[in-house]
Amino acid sequence: MSGAGAAQSPFVIYSPNEAAVGDGAGFWSNEDGWVDLEQATRFEKSEIDNLNLPHATGMDAVWMPLNEVEQAVSRATAEKPA
Repeated sequence: MSGAGAAQSPFVIYSPNEAAVGDGAGFWSNEDGWVDLEQATRFEKSEIDNLNLPHATGMDAVWMPLNEVEQAVSRATAEKPA
């Protein structure tokens, strides 16, 4: 794949409240509901304008670029004491 679209990160749906009440399962899967990041459905930028966010505790679900989520997880993991 080439061009500007090649660098575009897919998106995931994240809910901080679902993560809090679901032991970290704050990412949306079209097949399984609220899950861990590894199981989350990936969406292309072109899809997110046409899709509704799922219901979440506190109605706080948001679209997040996957690369930003992965960077945040990587930083959090690196900051944990051994």
